[in-house]
Amino acid sequence: MNIGLLVILNSFIGVIIGASVSIITTLISSKNELRVKELSDSFARKEKARSFQKETLLVVQENMQKSIRYMAKAYLYDKSII
Repeated sequence: MNIGLLVILNSFIGVIIGASVSIITTLISSKNELRVKELSDSFARKEKARSFQKETLLVVQENMQKSIRYMAKAYLYDKSII
């Protein structure tokens, strides 16, 4: 075979292999980036839900305490009248 042809063939094979590795690396990087974004979004949603539950429970707890205080005051008032 001709040396020039071997050099061209080896160069072409090198280009194909380099391009393939670059494409595969880009695909893997994109996949990992998407996975990290999905995990980040999932964490943000869970944290938002926890925050909402905490705020809601605090309001419910405060209203329950007020109701119990009013019931106790009413009971003591009724008891003092009798």
